[in-house]
Amino acid sequence: MNYLLACSACNSRFKRQLHAVDALGAPLLIDPTVDDPFRHIHLVLNTGEYLGITDRGDCTIATVGLNEDKRPEARRQALSVMVLVIEKWWSATSSGNRAGVATAVSVLRDQPFAGVFQAMLRQAVREEADLFFEGIEDGVRLLELLRRPELRAGLSA
Repeated sequence: MNYLLACSACNSRFKRQLHAVDALGAPLLIDPTVDDPFRHIHLVLNTGEYLGITDRGDCTIATVGLNEDKRPEARRQALSVMVLVIEKWWSATSSGNRAGVATAVSVLRDQPFAGVFQAMLRQAVREEADLFFEGIEDGVRLLELLRRPELRAGLSA
């Protein structure tokens, strides 16, 4: 849902009144109320850039400028912040600090770059996860923490 309410720059400067369709008239832009964006786009965590998996993904990336301006850098910074919060979550979990756990989970769930965190969670359980986390500082440790059932259960509670 983080992609649904795009910022004014995305809507006015990039998307404008464009509503691309394929040869059969089906929309080429991803609609996150209907589509799972991760079926169409892949976030390269260590660069912050999106890659299209499908034609709809390519069209959405180009149309709304997902890789334009400072967006990839902002995603890399968000990744760094989330790594710190995940470490805080683990520290609070290990010490039995329930308030600290709740705060960390709330930050992870509600921060403005939720798409980055969702990509991290999804990529962590894929067979090729080691490749996805390559080039990320402490990527092995991060991968271990993202796979922890306590974190995943806490996020869905």
